[in-house]
Amino acid sequence: MKPMSNGKPYIAVIGDIVASKTLSDRASAQEKLRLTLDKVNEVYAPDIAAKFMITLSDEFQGLLHSGTHVVDIAEKIERVLYPVNVRFGIGAGPMTTPIDLERPLGADGPAYYHAREAVDTLIALEHKRMEPGSDIRIGIEGQTNIAEALNAIF
Repeated sequence: MKPMSNGKPYIAVIGDIVASKTLSDRASAQEKLRLTLDKVNEVYAPDIAAKFMITLSDEFQGLLHSGTHVVDIAEKIERVLYPVNVRFGIGAGPMTTPIDLERPLGADGPAYYHAREAVDTLIALEHKRMEPGSDIRIGIEGQTNIAEALNAIF
């Protein structure tokens, strides 16, 4: 277990399978997701602070040291799971609890708060029948203008 971040920014990723309860073969999609996350953990090991894993039946999360490969990771997950749709909340900020490489569960801090808020915003836009324009949304601690610009690009 690593100590807390001491202000160092991390990149938290929370992914959510869209309309997972309506999938005809939900078990297969979840197994494909599990295998994909295992592969992500292997390929991007140097970038990973806490491994990607399924946290709920249709959600997963992971923590990165930097955002260098975060879009590559999201695209890889989307490609493998296609035609199943996935939404991603990406949060940048410090962590306030110790970080365990093997288990992202229990880790806490602004990086995860921003990632959760981003996923919730995408869900709210879908529920209002507004197209979010993207399946990725970003939140950055102390950098609202930058986050808004990046979200407009996505």
